Amino acid sequence: MGIETAKRDQFSSGHHLPKKVYTQHMYAIGLFLSLILSLIFVSPAETRGQGSSTLTARDLIEAPIVGGGYTEKALAVSPDGSMVAFQVVTANIAENAYDLKWYVYSLTLGGTPRHIADGGDLMLNIRQRNIVNGSIVDAVAKWSPDGEWIAFARQTGEEIQIWRAHVRDGRVEQLTNNDANVFGSIGHDPLFEWSRDGSSIFYEVARSRETMANALETEGSRGFLFDDRFHPGTQLTPTWSRCGQSRQGHAPLHGQACEPILWAFDFATASDRLALPKEASEYNSIKVLYDQWIVNQAITVKRVFRDKNGQAATLENIDVEKYPGFDAPVQVIFTDQNGLRTNCDAAECIGSFINDIWIIRGEVVFLRRESESSIENFGFSSLYGWNPVSNHLRNITKTPDSYEGCAATLNELLCYHESPTTPRRVVKLDIETGGHSVLFEPAQVLAQNLTSRVEHLELETEDGRFAYAKLVYPTDYVDGQRYPLIIVQGHHRGFLEGGSGNEYPVHLFAQEGFFVLNASPYRQVKAMQTLSGEALGEYEFRTFRLRKNALAAYERYIQILDERALIDPSRVGITGLSSGSSNARYALIHSDLFAVSALSTGYSGPQQYWFLPSVNRQLMSRVYFEGALPFEALAEKYIANVQLGWHARKIDFPPILWQVSDSELSHAVFDHNLLYDEGQPVEMYVYPDAYHIKHQPVHRYNVYRRNVQWMKFWLQGETVSEPVDPEQYERWEKLCSAFVARSRASDRDSGATSPGSDRCLRAFEGE
Repeated sequence: MGIETAKRDQFSSGHHLPKKVYTQHMYAIGLFLSLILSLIFVSPAETRGQGSSTLTARDLIEAPIVGGGYTEKALAVSPDGSMVAFQVVTANIAENAYDLKWYVYSLTLGGTPRHIADGGDLMLNIRQRNIVNGSIVDAVAKWSPDGEWIAFARQTGEEIQIWRAHVRDGRVEQLTNNDANVFGSIGHDPLFEWSRDGSSIFYEVARSRETMANALETEGSRGFLFDDRFHPGTQLTPTWSRCGQSRQGHAPLHGQACEPILWAFDFATASDRLALPKEASEYNSIKVLYDQWIVNQAITVKRVFRDKNGQAATLENIDVEKYPGFDAPVQVIFTDQNGLRTNCDAAECIGSFINDIWIIRGEVVFLRRESESSIENFGFSSLYGWNPVSNHLRNITKTPDSYEGCAATLNELLCYHESPTTPRRVVKLDIETGGHSVLFEPAQVLAQNLTSRVEHLELETEDGRFAYAKLVYPTDYVDGQRYPLIIVQGHHRGFLEGGSGNEYPVHLFAQEGFFVLNASPYRQVKAMQTLSGEALGEYEFRTFRLRKNALAAYERYIQILDERALIDPSRVGITGLSSGSSNARYALIHSDLFAVSALSTGYSGPQQYWFLPSVNRQLMSRVYFEGALPFEALAEKYIANVQLGWHARKIDFPPILWQVSDSELSHAVFDHNLLYDEGQPVEMYVYPDAYHIKHQPVHRYNVYRRNVQWMKFWLQGETVSEPVDPEQYERWEKLCSAFVARSRASDRDSGATSPGSDRCLRAFEGE
């Protein structure tokens, strides 16, 4: 592919840009004067089989998910390599609940996976301060040494205990009955292991449920001391420090220091007891046989894999002092049973995007993220095999599809496989040929109804920044016709659901006649390699580099798609949750390219500072804002860039929809109210008993539908026969009238013409 230089004047389509837009484009394009960008067209048409029915929000939400969550481990292979166990999670909108089931699949006999146990209630991830995140835990089964049982953590109400299921005769038993929940001291996974002889199960717990409940009740009766335990932006009662080491190096909150306690369930006595010292030693030695993160301020060893022969394959930081960041470049290293280390010095064996590693049939097999033309990106999955004896390195496969959660058997890898139009399924990956065979596809019906055409796009600059995106065509795309565009943010490598947080349904948008760009911002690799902790936060807050990178990437994508005559640049919507919400708010303040937006979180304004614990407020004031008074610093450094309400009287914003969780309402109120009071076109919905990630099926169902209906109203001038809220269109018509009147008045003052300002009225005034 040839090298393409960014245009320096305006979009080539001939569309007129408003005066303000043109000025800002000259500024944005000026940033690119020294940048050389390449656009890589990978797949002209990636399609599934023709579906027999129209895709619905229900189809997407109620499709079974193998593994349930979105982390890296969930497949468990039996000791003899003959079976694999996994969990399947299925949402039920009508009951607003989830069904969790455990299955085993015979790798020798094939056939259909067998359901052997129910998984209990949905288990959600917990952050460092025991704050619920809302994302689903990837539950991992542990096989007994004899291969007859799987043990798993099961939540029932507020309790998390260890259960086991016999893989042949169907017996299911609750084992532990501890006063504390079985849960990890670091990360999200429950921590438990079988003893080597199968006579016990070791498991970790922290504080008992009764201890925490009594402490809160006792202190609450006399009033809680407002101290670092409070995080009022999330909850109105004190939070709890996690027991044990913090991955971020945070000290325990006042009076909450504790260490995890190791217990044992003894099968001989069928009872729980504290683990003996020799059992603790055995437990610790068993744990290191599994892949793990080892973090001590900087990442020293990113990943460890040990086989049964005492050999180890590791991914180790090449220079801890130089690269303390999360994306530190690592190197593939093999250690034999005698402790002799051999480094793989090939370029493919060193880098920031090597994620997983195994030993299979004498080869060190590792998975890294690459681009179409480079080994430093994450748009593609590339699998390599390295023989440490002969020093031979080979590429097994390279694909834009995603392989995740892989587990090694004696001869191959078992992985989750996804593509932009293929929901997660379990496959057997042949490390000789690089091909895979499907073992289990729980969402096969959904896959048959996905007919989207998808392209892979990449941007790369001379200074080492890169971004990638998946462009999804309208389902009924007609060549030569321009369509509205919706930007969905997220670093998604596999199935295109709804971006980060899964709230913006990519394939539903495409079905409704939109181009959809599931896009990542420019990634500043050097900063992620060399900065960590406070330094990385300081880099972002003082420069807003991440937000600038995002807008620069999205502007370039829009320009390219306009030059290709695919989109109408006056009809572009932007969406976002969490960091994506901050990207979108920065874009709305600094660009006029976006005609409408839909956001899921607020996270802006002076309330963010005041709703933090004092230790975090002091950090922001001292490090991020150079010791300035908090409000003044926020006004100068933060509010000016991502606080929409601060600009309510200065900027005519496009229509903004918020759909927020009640636990995060305080972060969005400031923006919403200031904009609302100034007559800006805003509307906000609040979901009860919800978290950062909205996990309730009925919430997700209506979030999907409302986002589609909002975009259709503003970008297509269309309504649907079954709106989420029967009165929504009456309100939106009033917003539309006020928006058009405000836009026309602003145009008269500036002499410009707002793009699409009359569009929302066409369906209602017959224009």
